[in-house]
This record gives sequence, C-alpha cells and structure tokens, in this order.
Amino acid sequence: MTQPRKTALTLLFLLILTSPVIGLAYQVWFQENRIETYLSADRAYELAVCQIGAPDWPFGAAHCRFELRSGGRTISKLRFDVHDDGMSARPKHFHVHWFPDFVRVVVTASEQPDALYDLYYDGNTEVTVQHPAAKTAETYAAEKKMARDAAIKQVSRVLELDIPAGGEVQYNLNTHDGFHGDGKTYIQIRFRDGGPILEQLEARSDWRSLPLPEELRLLGEYARDSLATDEELGEGYWFFLDRHSEAVDRRDYGAARQRFSVNFILAFYSVGEETLCFCQMDS
Repeated sequence: MTQPRKTALTLLFLLILTSPVIGLAYQVWFQENRIETYLSADRAYELAVCQIGAPDWPFGAAHCRFELRSGGRTISKLRFDVHDDGMSARPKHFHVHWFPDFVRVVVTASEQPDALYDLYYDGNTEVTVQHPAAKTAETYAAEKKMARDAAIKQVSRVLELDIPAGGEVQYNLNTHDGFHGDGKTYIQIRFRDGGPILEQLEARSDWRSLPLPEELRLLGEYARDSLATDEELGEGYWFFLDRHSEAVDRRDYGAARQRFSVNFILAFYSVGEETLCFCQMDS
C-alpha cells in the first residue's frame, strides 16, 4: 500500500472517530436554536429569540440573542444571557411589549433581576436592570397609557378633530426619527360610540365619501403595507393632505404620487366598524 493511500485512510479513520465529538462540540457551543418569534400588531416588525449552544455546565447561564427584523432586513442583533439554574431559555422567560418606536423584552429568570432590553426601530438598543418585578408591571401600565394618550392627541391635533373619550388604540406605529424626521405613522382607533366623531366628519367639506380612490390607496400603502379593503371599510369618509414643499394643491393626491419623496397625511373612517385610521408618511 502506497504512503499517500495510507495517509488518506488514516485521516478518514480519524475523521470517523472524531466526527461525533465535533458534532457534540458544535451543539454545545455554536448551534443556534430558535426559541420563539414575535410579531408586532401590524406585522411590520419581527423579533426572533435564539439560544446559542447549551447552557454553561453544570448550572450556568444560557447564551441567547435577539434579532429585530423588518421587511426581510435585519435592524439589530443583541446578545444576552438567561440565568435560571442551568436551564435552557424558554418562551416563559420572555415578555414582549411593542411600542411606537421600539420593542421591549423583559427577561425574567430565577437567578437574576428582571432585565429590560429595548430594541429601537432605528437600530439603537438599551439594556436596563430593574428590580423588583412589581415595578416593571407598573412601568408597563404607565408606558401603555402614555403611548395611547400621545397617539390620540396626535390624531386630534393633526386632523383638527375632537376625539371622544373611550377610543381604543388598536395599532400605534411611529418610525419617525432622525435629523430629517423621516418615517411613517399608522394609528388606528376604534370607538364604542362613533356618533360624535361621525357628526364632525359630516360637517367638514375636506372629508369625502368612501371608497378610497385606487391611486390614493396605493399612496397610503407607503405608510401601511396593507390597508383595509373597500368591502371591509363599507360606508365612511376619507381625508388627504399633501404636505410636500412642492405641493400646489394640497388635496391633489395624484401629484403626490409623481414625486420621488412623499410627505402626506391620509385618514379614513369606517361607519360600520366605528374605526378611524390615520396615516402619515415622510420620506
């Protein structure tokens, strides 16, 4: 048997012997296991949670990673550990809350204080350790109310409407940020009694009857990927305002679609659903 052949057989034999060890080492240190995937209410953002390898032996931390994505693009990645007596990370360890500008994940485990991870839609991240857990729950309630009040106030101010109390903010997305203030906003408010808001719209000449013109619907999808269909909206009213510096007629949505950048307000109200939708786009 020639020397090269002996060498090749020896290497093959060693590879067969060591492959289980290599495979085990990969699983222990490098293999990524998807724990859970969370979606924002409007499905514009996706948060994936993975564990990397196995927890440190014998009772150490599980090493994990958050990955925030939108439209197939990765916005940010953030490494973190879960300390729970040597256990692998599980969905029970994560409490996910979506806000207009960021997603917050609270990681709770038996051997660590609650850790708050904020992943912003502009790519920034913040980490805060908070203890005890009761304060975290109070923080959630306060932030949720603050976000709701801010959304209603914005819609009321921009549309010059008196938004009645009791409106439920079903969606609240706002990516406006940065030096130029570019971004999109989509706010959806449902009312228990839409009568007061309907009276205001019927008295306004700048609100027109549904359905949405197709050209305007295409424009509105800049702010939200999928708007409600004409059948879903039924009867109601729509409003449009071109905010671009080059706009001659602020109500001309056709001209707005001809530009490379768009700056507009679009709102529509469904009588049957008693729902007001507000879109703002700046690019």
